[in-house]
Amino acid sequence: MKRLLNIGILGMLLLFALQATAQKRRFNPKQRFHAGIIVGANLSQIDGDRFSGYDKRGIVGGLQGIAVISRRINLVTELLYSQKGSRIEYNDLLFTEKKRILGLNYAEAPILVRIKLISDLENYRPLELETGFSIARLLSSDIREELNRLDYSFTEVATDFKRTDLNYIIGMHFELLPNFNLGVRSNISLTNFYQDELTEEEKRQRARFGNSSGPYTLFRNYHLSFYASYQIY
Repeated sequence: MKRLLNIGILGMLLLFALQATAQKRRFNPKQRFHAGIIVGANLSQIDGDRFSGYDKRGIVGGLQGIAVISRRINLVTELLYSQKGSRIEYNDLLFTEKKRILGLNYAEAPILVRIKLISDLENYRPLELETGFSIARLLSSDIREELNRLDYSFTEVATDFKRTDLNYIIGMHFELLPNFNLGVRSNISLTNFYQDELTEEEKRQRARFGNSSGPYTLFRNYHLSFYASYQIY
């Protein structure tokens, strides 16, 4: 019995020691939640307008909330105003330059996971990978084009633009100075904000002659964001 009692006491002491060690290693930040502001610029294009290039410039900005999950993982939520769209330039015989602009103004709510890529956070500023999704709501659109010179126009289909847009986001984030960060993101829409509803006969005609023989079939957003954020809390 005495030997069993000694073993039990040693076991309890060992358990207490392990618990104390685990508590020391447990991540316990001084502040679990942070808030900040974010502002930047978008370079955007639209898949389906028959032109390529991130030529449409716009602004992005809003509020940011950060929840510290672990030493290397943060959860980020944002509420943004984001300008997207398409800007087309081309030449013809009568005019040296012609511009067509489709501006789309969204309220957007990203939810991102940030993963720190540098483990020694005491001596180096963190470089982070961020990825996640956002849901956006179309607030308004601004179309600038000359209808009498166009076979197919943005204006003709604008009333069919869908209001909700779901996006996938991936990017990098770097702390340049304490509480001041720079980042870049690639935003890829997972949904079409316009989809032409064709009959089977129209689909066969479109497939026979190619997309250039008919009106627009779909629009999808793509854009790059370059931003700065400042943690105020």
